Amino acid sequence: MHPSLRFLAAAVTALLLGSGNPAAAETPPLPQESDAWHINFIPYYWRPATSLRLQLNGKDFTAEQPFLDEAWSFKPSVVGMAFSATRGHWSLFMEGDTLDSDYDILLEDGRPGALELQIQRFSAGGAYVWQRPLDEGSLVSIAPWAGARYRHASLKLLDVDPQPDDASEIDFDGKRVLQDGSDHWVEPTAGIFARWEVNPHWALTLAGDVDGLAENQQSWNATAWLRFHWAQEFYISLGYRYSEFEIERGTSTEQWAAEGRAKGLLLGVELDFDARTDSENGVRLRGNSAPYVLDLPP
Repeated sequence: MHPSLRFLAAAVTALLLGSGNPAAAETPPLPQESDAWHINFIPYYWRPATSLRLQLNGKDFTAEQPFLDEAWSFKPSVVGMAFSATRGHWSLFMEGDTLDSDYDILLEDGRPGALELQIQRFSAGGAYVWQRPLDEGSLVSIAPWAGARYRHASLKLLDVDPQPDDASEIDFDGKRVLQDGSDHWVEPTAGIFARWEVNPHWALTLAGDVDGLAENQQSWNATAWLRFHWAQEFYISLGYRYSEFEIERGTSTEQWAAEGRAKGLLLGVELDFDARTDSENGVRLRGNSAPYVLDLPP
């Protein structure tokens, strides 16, 4: 087993034994009334520092990007969105995100170049949600989950200062693609999610996941974040995510690989509410803290 996977397995075991964690699918919410669907929706932004080893058609590159550089660049960054619906102890979830990054390098002739790495993911699956009240207003929830993840990844080597005779090959960014590689695939994924609702305003969440079965197609993520009840059904989440991944793809004429780690702050805005079905009134949306009811016709 990959060392990082052994570490994550040990962390998950310790969490389960200590409390009686999806980050990539981070939001199996807490079950409310058994006749209601509990809806959870989170757009989020992750700004990581990265350390990568990249390979494209036999050429090796290393790339480092701090959390903030001198130019205050917002790459690499991850923009994502997660949705889940829970009824009773069972939850369904979907999540999509995109990692967008580029790194400055020097080409073999000494001219400036760049490497662009983009990884898009879409995950879907189900979770079993177990919860236990600790005292008045305090609740612990644990949700193991499993599903499938679609991934599309691409790596490009660019000439950022092309010569005039290269004009026919220049893209809209003013760069010329020298080499590139891309692929897409589906892989199994699983993880665990744990939340401690300290009181009606604050909650602490831990989550972790792994995906991929092949030795050279693996990744894992671990996330911790603090959620604050901001207003009505809206919550602000601030956390930290650590991720490691290994990708090796290609054909007989095109080989490329990416391996590295990413870590940094995560910011999300969470919408959390209940939806009930009624044979006479249709769908009723009720906030968890606000005294409103929205009726939609059947």
